[in-house]
Formats: sequence, structure tokens, C-alpha cells
Amino acid sequence: MSTKYFQRATFWLCAALLGFAFCGSEAAYGQMNFYNFGQSPALSPWLSLGNRPTGVLDSYSQYVRPQLEIQQAFAQQQAQLNRQAYQQQSLQGDLETINAPQKRGSYSRAASFRNYSHYYPNMKR
Repeated sequence: MSTKYFQRATFWLCAALLGFAFCGSEAAYGQMNFYNFGQSPALSPWLSLGNRPTGVLDSYSQYVRPQLEIQQAFAQQQAQLNRQAYQQQSLQGDLETINAPQKRGSYSRAASFRNYSHYYPNMKR
């Protein structure tokens, strides 16, 4: 077999695998979830393992490991940002509760004496 045939076969095999990965059964039924779209990289850093090293380090240490460390750092930063956003929303809700105008009750006894309207909501006076 020639190398050109091997290259074509490898290309079509990779294209088919990517097609199945992106157009699985969920996409066929229109249930594709775009909520987490873009959360992970499109290509795995492990694909760089086949690159020839240009220096003293091997392919893993030169290409794969730095990409994995960067992804891990980004994931940690994203988690921290999510926690801070949640805390900010929580504090904002607490602040709105504190600053909300307080409903004052009546100070006179006559306003609430024999007031049973909350027991009979359909009864009109």
C-alpha cells in the first residue's frame, strides 16, 4: 500500500469519528444541549503527543502537559468566578430584603377587632 492511500484512509476515518462525535443521537433528534457548549476544548491535548519535539523535552512534556495545566488552571478560575457570582447574587438578595420597605401593622385595636376577612375571603361587607 502506498502512503497516500494510508493518509486518505486516516483522514476519512478521523472525519467520520468527528462527525459521529458532534452529530450523535441527540443531534439527530434535535435535543442537542448548548448549555455547556464550549466548556471543554474542541481537540484533546493528547493529539499533540504525535508531534516531534523540537528541544530536549519529549512530546508529552513539551506539548501535552502544558496544555493540560492551562486547562486545569482555567477550570479552577472558572469555578472560583462561579462561586463569587453566586455569593454576589446572594448578598444582593439579602440587601434587597433589608432595604425593602417594611409593612407596618395597625396600631389601633379597632382596625383589627372582629376582622375575620382572612377566614372568609369571598364574603363582602
